[in-house]
Amino acid sequence: MPLEPALTSTPEQIRKRRETVIDAAMRDAGFAYEGYVRFKLAAVRARVGRFLVELLHFAPSSPEARAVGEIVEQWARRAGIVYQRAASHLLTRARGHDEPPLPRWVAFLLAFDIDFRKRRLYFLIQGQNRLYAMLDAAEPGNTAAALAVDRLKRDLYLCLDDLRQREAPDFFTAGVRLRARAIFDRSALRDIGSSEGRIAAFVDAHAGAIGALIDAMADEIGLDKTTRDLDGLVAGMDLAAWPAAARREVLVNYLGFPFWDVETLAMTNWRDIVEFDEILVDRISPDDAKSFAGRDAGRTLRCTGLAHFAGFLSRAYRENDYLWGRLHGIDRLIDIVCDAAANAAIDGDDLKRRAFAIVLDAEEQNLPQSRALIEELRRELAAATPMPGALAAS
Repeated sequence: MPLEPALTSTPEQIRKRRETVIDAAMRDAGFAYEGYVRFKLAAVRARVGRFLVELLHFAPSSPEARAVGEIVEQWARRAGIVYQRAASHLLTRARGHDEPPLPRWVAFLLAFDIDFRKRRLYFLIQGQNRLYAMLDAAEPGNTAAALAVDRLKRDLYLCLDDLRQREAPDFFTAGVRLRARAIFDRSALRDIGSSEGRIAAFVDAHAGAIGALIDAMADEIGLDKTTRDLDGLVAGMDLAAWPAAARREVLVNYLGFPFWDVETLAMTNWRDIVEFDEILVDRISPDDAKSFAGRDAGRTLRCTGLAHFAGFLSRAYRENDYLWGRLHGIDRLIDIVCDAAANAAIDGDDLKRRAFAIVLDAEEQNLPQSRALIEELRRELAAATPMPGALAAS
């Protein structure tokens, strides 16, 4: 599917491409998609039960809360809110479209799957964080693009706040709260306990009222609006401020999220899911040390010989590798800290030179068989000052 930025100018175009991608994710996942949807549907049924518990101000672990959860689960099964493979393709549609009507389970999932939308927003926000590095590498000093990323990131956080408000107990109107209290009377719930027969009888007596209450909750939450707003936000990126590559990255993250979600949701606990935290790994290796660019690992390390056992046979080799380990470690750690600080006023090269000199002075008396190397490195440091960048290798 083409994702050219020029084709993303209207929310309607974004919507059509989003629905096409969901359909493609469903086809590509095969049988795994069925497990994914079943997983989400079970989570959403449980979420609706928690909505009611919070709205009624029941303690989460109370007998009343457990009874509400079991009542909602049994009502949902009776109402047909269970996965049906033949209707799964309708998940690409928005709730409230014209004929044919959505099956009850599809409408229920689309109406209450707040967590999917939250995961998508977290995913987009993490993508925004990566954009700063992309823009800095491609167009350093492009402040207009950085400000555009800032604005979109702020707007994404506002969308996330809006979703959180929609799942808060005080979001619902007084009418919905009155309906809920009329159905789920505290004393009646205490009498029900965990008895399947009593739960079944309660559902028989209140099935219509429960269905009407849940429909009213769905209408007030209005998740379709949040998706339309997000479509408009992505479509409304300023073409003048956004470089084409960065705009395409945002589009791919937004439209491609269903592929990610299908693959990753089952690896998380749906009872407490937000997003995967990105873990950045910085390697400390001679291959990554910039200050001694002319000295690759093969030239600096000696213990790598004899299948990495050469150090057992030579103190000189061990001293050499120990010294280089300290220097490479300093080089990488200063790079990592300076990169994290993102402060142009920090002179990383000067910090490295001073740190290298301190190490050489401290280790000279401890490494008698490396004194020639220490003197050689001192000459390099002297020749490099105040030259920025990599130190020249002898």
